[in-house]
Amino acid sequence: MRTNCSAGISSRVRHGVKRLHIDKGNSVDIMYEHCFRQLPTTVRRTIKPPTTALSGFFEESAWPIGILDLKLELRDSRDKSKKRTESIEFCIVRSHSRYNAILERTSIQKFGAIPSTIHGMVRFLTEQGVATLESTPLDALCASVNYKGSATPE
Repeated sequence: MRTNCSAGISSRVRHGVKRLHIDKGNSVDIMYEHCFRQLPTTVRRTIKPPTTALSGFFEESAWPIGILDLKLELRDSRDKSKKRTESIEFCIVRSHSRYNAILERTSIQKFGAIPSTIHGMVRFLTEQGVATLESTPLDALCASVNYKGSATPE
């Protein structure tokens, strides 16, 4: 799924992210290195060393660059007041992809999101009602996302 989204990391810094893939079969949240490198230095400095290799990523084991904790905000495609934020732990990987990040099944569950490939949308509850993330013509699903750092580094 592709996301045309605006994104902000921490309460003071904004960063544009355009593509997020929601994968119900994935077991790890992934952020690709090209997206990570575009984040502000203060956010990149919060990366933690990896503790284990990823299996099956390229049909073999691969070590991520590191782990990054961020708050991810999903917003309705049309009504930006319908939004929900959850803490997500991303594994940063060095690989080519047309996406910037992959949201895995437990993170999808954290949001209470219900993805429907056939309808090209994801729906989830917010305090303002049900939010809908719609697909773009080019990909299966589209979402508006806002990344916010879990803590503002000093």
